[in-house]
Amino acid sequence: MKLALDENLPPKVAQVLAVLDFPVLHVLDELPRGTPDQELFSEATKRDWILVTHDKGMWKKQGHREALLQAGTGVFVLVSSAAQSPAKLTVLLLKRLPEMLELANRTRRPFVLRVPDRGKIGPF
Repeated sequence: MKLALDENLPPKVAQVLAVLDFPVLHVLDELPRGTPDQELFSEATKRDWILVTHDKGMWKKQGHREALLQAGTGVFVLVSSAAQSPAKLTVLLLKRLPEMLELANRTRRPFVLRVPDRGKIGPF
């Protein structure tokens, strides 16, 4: 299982985390830019990825929720408004990754969990 950062997050963040031996990749390392979300959900399930996004509305868009549920995808949504730069996103993920990985391993898919700066990671 790997955490796959989507196109809403900078590839540099995934590169730094991977160098630090976290099981992280960026979707652009594996899939073409602009891959439709429905296809991304399916690929994530096939490749045993848990998606990480900054797109708070991705799973609420028309047809996306159904596609996500049908594909059996797990998604973490970063809800921080403060963490916008690659450096701040990296710091946020470094702080939250241990809990995210634990939850990814023990939570039945499909799931969508919000990841705040502080406090509990949980459902919307």
